[in-house]
Amino acid sequence: MKTNEILILLAAAAAAFFLLKKNAVAAVQPAGTSSLADMVSGIFNPAMAGDPGFGWQYFTNGTAIDPAGNYYFEGRKVWSAPQW
Repeated sequence: MKTNEILILLAAAAAAFFLLKKNAVAAVQPAGTSSLADMVSGIFNPAMAGDPGFGWQYFTNGTAIDPAGNYYFEGRKVWSAPQW
């Protein structure tokens, strides 16, 4: 095979891979969402400095992140940030 033919075959294989990968992601997306990033959004936290919730981040899927970077899901700690 010539180099050009090999390059064309590789490009076609890469295109097929990315098209199939995109369709696989679309198959698991809930209806009405345009991307996986649209499925979860942040919730505004109005806590001020000195309030118990200050520095926490809350998300619509039940995830919360404390000021130290530890992750909680539905009230249970699921990941601890490394302590440097």
